[in-house]
Amino acid sequence: MLTQIIKKQAAVRRHAHLEYSNGFAVFDRGGTCHEVWVKRSMLPTLRVPCNPDLRQERSAEGAINLRNDLDNPSRGCMVPFGLLRNPVRTRASRFVYPLLLVASEYDRRVVIWHVPSLQILEEFSIEEGNAQAEAEDPHLVDVINYVELSATHVFISLSNKLVVFERGQISPELNIPQGRTRGRPTSRKPPKAGRKVFEFTRESLWNDTRLLLSRANVTFKHSTTPVTVPYQQITDTSGTFPIAQGTENGVVFTAVHVSPDGDNFIAVSAEGLILYVENMLEVVDTLDGAPTDSPIQWDNQKALWVLFSGKPMGNLAYDGIRAVVSTVCYKGAPPGSLHLFIQSQPTAR
Repeated sequence: MLTQIIKKQAAVRRHAHLEYSNGFAVFDRGGTCHEVWVKRSMLPTLRVPCNPDLRQERSAEGAINLRNDLDNPSRGCMVPFGLLRNPVRTRASRFVYPLLLVASEYDRRVVIWHVPSLQILEEFSIEEGNAQAEAEDPHLVDVINYVELSATHVFISLSNKLVVFERGQISPELNIPQGRTRGRPTSRKPPKAGRKVFEFTRESLWNDTRLLLSRANVTFKHSTTPVTVPYQQITDTSGTFPIAQGTENGVVFTAVHVSPDGDNFIAVSAEGLILYVENMLEVVDTLDGAPTDSPIQWDNQKALWVLFSGKPMGNLAYDGIRAVVSTVCYKGAPPGSLHLFIQSQPTAR
């Protein structure tokens, strides 16, 4: 039924971004609003009653066909649940049940919704630079390419850098354990909404002496070549690291995803970089305490790897162990895909 709604150009904008999880479908309607639809079979279990706006109700009229499955008439049927009216002009969003992250590149803010209750859970600024100049000249606004959400952090890919912000609230329901034997790391600081914990730019990845041992070239002979990343096997045999040396605009991270347990994340770039951070909170503490002129020797408790594949990358799927990366037509390179296995050696206890 939702497909029938989307086909109606008057009901849903062209190229709408739609995500589905746990029976809820969320998509942007244009402007500042997101529509929420829910499986009809879930209506008796909802925390709050459906509260669609008039436009959603009109879109649903005539689209519901309960005769498709006489034995289970609600199968595959979705009904309008409600409308999320964002307080910011939206650019990018990410739905990780039960939360929806919405980011605005003009208002320089992020909003986190609790979708099942149709309530805003959190909102904070990601402002950096001259806000007044950006407001007066839209060409100065730092474009948001991609966003991601974990139980404790927000990940924002901007025009020439990847920034990770701390959330003010922790959402433990987003953490899915992955059978690790080691204890979950905890931050030494209380959470503070909008506090920047990571920033990766062309300059930091290339010039930061602390990351000297983090850089490596990876050769992919076939599209399904496994790439294992235990710390003992990472070496830079060439002695150089050609990270976007011909790119004046920095590193364009096109996608970033966090592992289900919230400990690790991977980001990929249009220049062919794979940024892999394992046990993020421990990496943050290590970087904070390390001398700026001394390379960090990572171990199997924590790691930060900057891998250069030489293949321009567009999108990414990551389940905590495996990653599928799509390569794109970029500077004459043909499209394709890379299947990666990124997993460190477990600690012997």
